[in-house]
Amino acid sequence: MTAPIEVEVGTGIGAPVERKEDKKLLQGQAQWVDNMRVDGMVYLGVVRSPYAHARIAKVNVAPALAHAGVVAAWSGADLADEWQGSLPCAWVPTEDANAPEHKPVSVDKARHAGDAVAVIAATSRGAAEDAAELVEVEYDPLPAVVDPEAALADGAPLVHDQFGTNACYT
Repeated sequence: MTAPIEVEVGTGIGAPVERKEDKKLLQGQAQWVDNMRVDGMVYLGVVRSPYAHARIAKVNVAPALAHAGVVAAWSGADLADEWQGSLPCAWVPTEDANAPEHKPVSVDKARHAGDAVAVIAATSRGAAEDAAELVEVEYDPLPAVVDPEAALADGAPLVHDQFGTNACYT
């Protein structure tokens, strides 16, 4: 075992770090992404599922499109062919892992509360938020399981039907 290295206090460990951002923060001059403006910029509003598990029967973005300031509105089905592939999984633990296709905006099924089901582009944040509330979504609620052990039981509602199990890998 090697001997511990002696470090003089104030030369790195334990030394105060001068904060460069404090003055701007304290004086209200800090820049945030939400403060930035660019000509032609649009804001996105996302319509999210209130259900933990539900089939998406119908998404009608027409009322949102009629709202002032709305540039475009899409359902997951409208965007399905635009994605080159699934959102990548950062870590696949085994070669036999069940890795479902994951689109940024759900097409057929909401798999968790907050799953995106439609997107609105508008000229202001307020218009995007207001228009998102106008999107009409019809859901067919499905049973949900919130306990991981219960989700592995035979007959538990499946998050991804194509795998026949909620287990990702062993």
